[in-house]
Amino acid sequence: MGLNIISLHGTANQNGTSLLTYWTSPTTSCSNQYSVIEIVPPYIGEGDDVFLHARNLSPGTFAWHRNRDLFTHEPQYIGYSSSDGEVHFPGERYTGKQKLYNNGSLFIKNVTLNDDGPYNVYDSNGRCAYVNLRIYHGPDVPIIFPSNIHFHSRTNLSLSCHTDANPLPQYSRFVNGELQSFSQKHFIPNINTNNSGSSICLVYNYFPGVNRTTVKNITVLSRIPELSIRVTNTTVKELNSVFLTCIINDMDDWNMSLFWIHDVSSTHWLFNGQRLGLTNRMELSDKNRTLSIDPVRRENSGEYQCEVSNPVSSKRSDPIRVDIIPLATILKTGIHTSVRVTLQVCLSSLLASPTTAHVTVEAVPPHVAEGKNVLLLVHNLPATVEAFYWHKGETVHDRNEIAGFLMPSNTNETGPAYSGRETIYPNGSLLFQNVTQNDAGTYMLNMIMENYDYESASVQFHVHQPVTLPFIRVTNTKVIELDSVFLSCSSNDMGIYISWFFDDISIQWLFNGQSLGLTKRMKLSQNNSTLHIDPVRREDSGKYQCELSNPISSKRSDPIKLDIRSRKLAQVNIEAVPPHVTEGKNVLLLVHNLPGKRACLEVLAGERSYSYTLDRRPVLLYSGKVVLFDRARSFGRDAHGAVREEGDTRLASQISRINPGDQWGDRCRSQIALTSSSF
Repeated sequence: MGLNIISLHGTANQNGTSLLTYWTSPTTSCSNQYSVIEIVPPYIGEGDDVFLHARNLSPGTFAWHRNRDLFTHEPQYIGYSSSDGEVHFPGERYTGKQKLYNNGSLFIKNVTLNDDGPYNVYDSNGRCAYVNLRIYHGPDVPIIFPSNIHFHSRTNLSLSCHTDANPLPQYSRFVNGELQSFSQKHFIPNINTNNSGSSICLVYNYFPGVNRTTVKNITVLSRIPELSIRVTNTTVKELNSVFLTCIINDMDDWNMSLFWIHDVSSTHWLFNGQRLGLTNRMELSDKNRTLSIDPVRRENSGEYQCEVSNPVSSKRSDPIRVDIIPLATILKTGIHTSVRVTLQVCLSSLLASPTTAHVTVEAVPPHVAEGKNVLLLVHNLPATVEAFYWHKGETVHDRNEIAGFLMPSNTNETGPAYSGRETIYPNGSLLFQNVTQNDAGTYMLNMIMENYDYESASVQFHVHQPVTLPFIRVTNTKVIELDSVFLSCSSNDMGIYISWFFDDISIQWLFNGQSLGLTKRMKLSQNNSTLHIDPVRREDSGKYQCELSNPISSKRSDPIKLDIRSRKLAQVNIEAVPPHVTEGKNVLLLVHNLPGKRACLEVLAGERSYSYTLDRRPVLLYSGKVVLFDRARSFGRDAHGAVREEGDTRLASQISRINPGDQWGDRCRSQIALTSSSF
């Protein structure tokens, strides 16, 4: 088919040569048998230069086109040239690498794969020539499909090899170094683990004499069978050890070991359905098949599973539960045994080894001020202790646990009663910082030995508040002799009265700066807070103080002064009524100004004198006879004063037995002489 030319001689340029106005594209492919294009050189690789030599074209104008557009099916214009040397490049496929000659040939420099494809050239007489320019490349590194390298046993294996190259390369397939075929594909039915190995794809291109190789190492794996867990014990005492081993059901240990070597990629352990987080007490061995926990702790109680996987399958065992018996439970159930063991040890020590030291705990200091620190210092901690725990109170409960220490791992843990102010030490001691009143009390140290015997020791410490400054309340600072006085020791701390009973607070009284020496006229209240003096004497005058103290502090009140004043009494006198009396008659010795409470009266009767203690008692004296009356009763044979013989002493003896030797109170003496000679 010829070129459809609308105009070959449009307008002339300045040189007089004609310009091609435009071309219409041919509607069919170019197939002129006289015009040909020679590719020089015939084999072109990327980066080479190529010369498309056009032959048998008519002189005149030549137009070059690239392959037809895939969407419009129109040729893509490069440019044109003419026999007279004119060259024009208005086309959309011109890249700057092309050069047109006046004989219709085309030169392309530094070709790439983008230059690959069909080219057409047309002359002004309707002749055309066609050539398909092939850019030789590759082969690239081949790719083996599928991309995975792990395959199930007892399935079919199909591998194919592909590369990009021009011309098409030659393929060679090798398995484990041995040539298998010259095909792109490699097929093995019903594979097993023996088919694991290397699959090699080699591609070769005779131009430019390049070969490429890809090696794929394939692994044929068995599916993971059913699993279970073998455990040394499902109930374990805390601080003991436990071993869990992941096993394959119905498989002996030898084959199981081989299976783990060849077919298992990973083994994981799960705890309560989650991936197990390993601690420093846990260890994995035998390709993670065995999990050991030493020592176990309460938090290790729960359900364990093992999960085994390889790239083609995965299995998880059924859960198995491991229960850890807490030390608190062990201690509670073993406390009586512990007591018996301790008693046996004590008896054995007394009989066989009296020098054996026993565990003791000392509170340093035993009495501590609130806000200070106290150390529970352990003495003679046995070398065989595996673990020890501190509990608050005299009973062992989980909720009372403060802290524990594990000797094998040199680690500690805290319990529910831990406040953040306690520090436990490897020697068994426990430090309290910034103590409060709530910290006071008894603490138990519970120890577990290597043979799981139990021992315990207890200690107590007290927390006190410093005492406040006391002061004295007194009924009166100026007291009349023979009256009474009350002095009370008080404090501004309203709780001091209660704390005197419960906080080891003591009260001491001082007199003129010295400890008060109590007399039988002085009495103290139950807690020594009140001093009662009855009756006061002039020697009780002076400065009084009270001193409050507890095991951590003491305070002394300011002194308060007592002034004891003498009592002013009227002169005691006795009047004889009548002053003169006839023998055999009555006479009354009348006492005047007798003190209101107590007095003494010395009565002279004849040549004898008798002393009587009186308390508002009138005395009646008869001629030559003495009779003592009180308001309730009388002493003597006759209540009205029967006459007795002179010198009768029986009545005097009875009187002296009423208050023998009673000397309390002041002694007041008053005498009277009867003027009657007959008296």
